[in-house]
Amino acid sequence: MIEMLGYTGERVAILVGASDGRVVRRWLATPTTKSHSQIAYAAWRLLLLEAGLVRPPKRKNIRNPLESAQDATDKSS
Repeated sequence: MIEMLGYTGERVAILVGASDGRVVRRWLATPTTKSHSQIAYAAWRLLLLEAGLVRPPKRKNIRNPLESAQDATDKSS
């Protein structure tokens, strides 16, 4: 998928909030090697979203917490 996007490891790391491109290289390493590590589900999901392979979930009746905090402040004044 990373190749499909044409992204570098560093760009993927920035997108998913990983520390640097080395983390991405560990995800891509052969699973039998010592350096391999499993990608976190959240990072995988962000890559799927970025590639357009899945859609973001629809939000139903969820209020913005910042708006709720503002409403509470307004009511107490």
